[in-house]
Amino acid sequence: WMNKNIASHHSDPFIIDNFIYGYSGLSVQNKGSFKCLDLKTGMEQWSSNAIGWGTGLRLNDYLLTMDIKGNLFLIKPNPEKLEVITNYPLALKKITGAAWTMPVIANNKLYLRFKQNLICYKITK
Repeated sequence: WMNKNIASHHSDPFIIDNFIYGYSGLSVQNKGSFKCLDLKTGMEQWSSNAIGWGTGLRLNDYLLTMDIKGNLFLIKPNPEKLEVITNYPLALKKITGAAWTMPVIANNKLYLRFKQNLICYKITK
């Protein structure tokens, strides 16, 4: 299939259980949407603008996204709706400008970077 149902600008989409999850739209204004598409047909399952625009990573059975304002969202992939499990507003503290860097997890630590600043959070279960 070929269509324009998803258009990733700075963030690659994720393929999970025959569905595509990802940001779509122009990232510079924190506008656009987070979408779910059927991998086989390309048909849009749902679209939401509730989490801004950003980058993300797959974390076991979840997606961890950070919008360009530095807010974190833990998302459970669900082809029926956007399912935000929890969020952490201003995880990057106060920033000026857009945060484009993808969150990174290594050795039970979450690293968030904005320009020359790096924040590290210890991850516990």
